[in-house]
Amino acid sequence: MSNKKLLMGLFTSLIAFTIFGCSKPKSETIASDTQSPESVKLKVKGVDASKSGSDVSVMVDKEPAVMKAEVDSMAEMIFNANAHMIPEDNVEMIKAQIRQSAIEQLTMQYLLDREAKKAGIEISDEERDAQFALISGGMSMENAAEESGMDVEKFAEFMKINFRIEKLLDSKIDNLPDITDEELKAHFDSVIEMNPEAGKSPETVSAAHILVMVDEDTPEDIAKIKIDDIYQQLEEGADFAELAEELSDCPSGQRAGGSLGMFGRGQMVKEFEDAAFSQEIGIIGKPFKSSFGYHIVRVDAKNEAGEVKFEDVKDNLKMGMLRERDNQIRSKFIMEVRENSQIENLEAPIFSETVMSMPDIVSEAVEIAEEAVETVEEAAEAAEEVVEAAVEEAAEIVEDVAEVAEEAEETVAEVIEVAVETVEEAAEEAEEEAAE
Repeated sequence: MSNKKLLMGLFTSLIAFTIFGCSKPKSETIASDTQSPESVKLKVKGVDASKSGSDVSVMVDKEPAVMKAEVDSMAEMIFNANAHMIPEDNVEMIKAQIRQSAIEQLTMQYLLDREAKKAGIEISDEERDAQFALISGGMSMENAAEESGMDVEKFAEFMKINFRIEKLLDSKIDNLPDITDEELKAHFDSVIEMNPEAGKSPETVSAAHILVMVDEDTPEDIAKIKIDDIYQQLEEGADFAELAEELSDCPSGQRAGGSLGMFGRGQMVKEFEDAAFSQEIGIIGKPFKSSFGYHIVRVDAKNEAGEVKFEDVKDNLKMGMLRERDNQIRSKFIMEVRENSQIENLEAPIFSETVMSMPDIVSEAVEIAEEAVETVEEAAEAAEEVVEAAVEEAAEIVEDVAEVAEEAEETVAEVIEVAVETVEEAAEEAEEEAAE
């Protein structure tokens, strides 16, 4: 993983910032940094925040919360980390979207850090450094700061804020009662009742492979020679994992000695699936070809299809239920914090205060929106019925086409047979004439 990808992971994994975009609080107002009506102008510590050039991007409860310099820094960092994936003709649009995303993240950071300070939560420098070491993958604070475009002091403070927020969110799930076996079993039974297929474990196999791809650089005849040579080395006792790491064109070679882990039917191309599920455990199969190129497969383990037993999945089920419960509690808290704050995004498109102050117009707009929702729901139900009917009809058509195709195939075979006989007869006549 590159330093930039790791760095972005530090920012995005510390807090579930995506929650911020799930809903908009009723108390949120939207202003603009373009010239606004006099009634919308807002004084911020002696600065007219509605004028272009203001240093403030977001106000929270009538106080400056996010400065434009902060937004500039984060937006630039996010853009630079992803610039190689952005089409040139979409750069300006993506930049605008990234900027709004940065505003949202920084606003949520401000709100939650404010709550953490109210709760008396602090993070020492030692705690910050220890937590950073756990998630940094060995990257130093100095290198991370340099990659982010911040100086070390600012970056260290940024980390401390986020760890303080993480501690706040963790405090909301501390001392919660554990999930009992009875609750787990009830959840397990309800899942099976709703979806009987969930109670069945499919046939699976664990396999490793060596791949020689067929492409412009390696034509098929060369690929075949290479795979045969590898197979010969394996037959003579060479180590499979070492050859996979050295010669396989699949990333699994470098990553795990060619191991693909456990997989079920339908997850691999047919030729690979057939080989993996038909081979015996521990046997290295002969080379075969798929759409990717030539493979050599070794099967490491197999699991037969069967019924899922509660005891076998209880631990994983518990982890999933705890994670879901904890996330719901954190999300609810975050939404409450946001909904109880008056947020003014001074960079967003303006909603005229004049229009917003007209209750009749707003009320009528709400009624129209509700009617539109009902119309859409009715249309969706009707569309679903039409789709179901169309699917049934399409299925019948497919069956008819299949029958016709079979008949056509038989006819083509007969035509070919007749043609072959005609050609043979003509050839015999030609030979006879030549002999005469």
